Amino acid sequence: MHKAVRVEFCIDGPDILRIELRDRDNKLFYVETLTIGQGFDIMLIRTLDKMFRRNRIDRLSLKSVEISGKMPPNALSGMILKTVARTLAM
Repeated sequence: MHKAVRVEFCIDGPDILRIELRDRDNKLFYVETLTIGQGFDIMLIRTLDKMFRRNRIDRLSLKSVEISGKMPPNALSGMILKTVARTLAM
């Protein structure tokens, strides 16, 4: 199990999201890339679940959640991403 994991959502253009898991030394140890489109909410949750399960990360290991990059402010996918990030950070 990794201790002090940081999740970073990196928006790489209008339809690409990269999800990175970093350890306490900011070392990248796992990455997934998603295409933002129809069904994005379900795909995002399934991908996060797979990443956490595969890397044996529990809820208490999450130390921070960040979003980087730019997305149109009224985009539904942006609202979904912000909601998921806030929920993980709780």
